[in-house]
Amino acid sequence: MSVKTAYNLRHELPDGVRHRYVTNIRHNGTVRLPCKSLYRAIDHALTWSGTPEGSEFWGTIYSSVGENKKLPPMSTDMTPDEYLSLI
Repeated sequence: MSVKTAYNLRHELPDGVRHRYVTNIRHNGTVRLPCKSLYRAIDHALTWSGTPEGSEFWGTIYSSVGENKKLPPMSTDMTPDEYLSLI
């Protein structure tokens, strides 16, 4: 398995979630963090409690990615809680 960066793995996330992920890894300074998988990137490149979405949001995304669940797109006007209700 090749090692990619946290940023390279963004394409594996659905629209909306991808935008929030990229915004947070840019803010966190972890864009170039080497990661073997999106699952690892979500765990290591984000400080969940330090994001506007919070720990519950990223914990659910993390678990869903780990279980290979297909995540729905997230509209730009949707709150994290509204999105979690879809999963």
